[in-house]
Amino acid sequence: LLFAGFLAQVPASADNRPLQRQVHSGQRTRVAAFMDVRDNCRFRGLPIIRMLDPPHHGTISVEKAQNYPKGCTANTVLSNELFYQSEQGFHGSDSFEVDIQYSNLRHLIKFEIDVQ
Repeated sequence: LLFAGFLAQVPASADNRPLQRQVHSGQRTRVAAFMDVRDNCRFRGLPIIRMLDPPHHGTISVEKAQNYPKGCTANTVLSNELFYQSEQGFHGSDSFEVDIQYSNLRHLIKFEIDVQ
């Protein structure tokens, strides 16, 4: 699975710990927004996002949206929002991993999802 992609609004931690999110069963929930911006808060482009390990108990979807880059309030830029939705009635743990390739760097991000 390949998504045309983005820079993390919620960046991976420096020590590569998974990003943890809590969601409600069967409910589509935004778990991250990604964009690629220059130091002056201007849009650089959308990164390429590849699904490395899909979730076992849900689905992932991506939508384009306008968002403010972290630390920038003057203008919005095009971003990709990442959504997770568990199977209806599932409760427990799920996870997935994505590879995000920006114009000048690359991140592997694992998400751990607590489905309530």
